[in-house]
Amino acid sequence: MAATHLSIRSLAFVGIACLVVACKKDPGPVESSPYIDIVITPPTPVVQVGGQITLTARVTGPAGISQGVVWSAIDPEFATVNNSGVVTAVAEGSGRIRAAWALDPEIYRQVEVQVTVRPVEEEAAQRARSERKGER
Repeated sequence: MAATHLSIRSLAFVGIACLVVACKKDPGPVESSPYIDIVITPPTPVVQVGGQITLTARVTGPAGISQGVVWSAIDPEFATVNNSGVVTAVAEGSGRIRAAWALDPEIYRQVEVQVTVRPVEEEAAQRARSERKGER
């Protein structure tokens, strides 16, 4: 019975040791600074339906901090975004685009992209150019 008690105690110790190791966080610069932020430019993008604009994200914080971000569209019915931050305007309205820090997605910023339709004058001019090309 003493051997069984010893093996249960040993298993409990090993289990606790594994939990401590698994839960220990990397004490790198990220953990030591609460001043991590993301700055997206341009801060108030405007793009026409069917057009594109490139957003950039800069992670601020301790020197040497990872600059990796993951882009996502919160309102893809208005605007989508690819992995490089290129936003494509889908429909008139307002769409939120988010840049989340690759090392901790809970740290993020987002911008509101205003999607507009082409001005009527531009549409008419484009139509006239297309019709003239057809006459040649």
